[in-house]
Amino acid sequence: RVSTDGAPLARDPPGATAAAPDSIMATVQGQLSDTLYSKKQILELMPNGQGSHVPAVYAAGGVIYALCFSEDSNPGLPTVVEISCGTQRRKQVTQFQELQRRRGTVPLFVCLKTARGRLELLPSGSGSKGFRFAGMRSVVSVETHSTPKMVGGEARQATVTLSAP
Repeated sequence: RVSTDGAPLARDPPGATAAAPDSIMATVQGQLSDTLYSKKQILELMPNGQGSHVPAVYAAGGVIYALCFSEDSNPGLPTVVEISCGTQRRKQVTQFQELQRRRGTVPLFVCLKTARGRLELLPSGSGSKGFRFAGMRSVVSVETHSTPKMVGGEARQATVTLSAP
């Protein structure tokens, strides 16, 4: 869809988001759900639909139940996740290491960039990010960085490699 003057529409139509040519959506289109999920819906995967809500990693009692990342801050998705620095994020690194040790799998949800370079939003108009299910993933490796690695201008303490779908 294009406006009459040839400029892109101000808003991408729900369910018809064009993939940015270099985005993960362009490379794994057939592996992503058509449905967009909210963070609240993803949180419902946890026991009783509640528990500790750590941004990006949904975990309770040391167990990861779901992963939820945005392509803008994790350009290596859907197989590479960069963990920011900080104590709370250090706990996430430990949880990833435990998931790898247990050889468990968890659902991965990704928020993609559109062809216009913006993150995909829910069609409700709420302005909330929409996440697509990208399959069940296991942890292949967890590499911690003694000197933080810079990714997109942000210091990262660990790189987690997830399995391919």
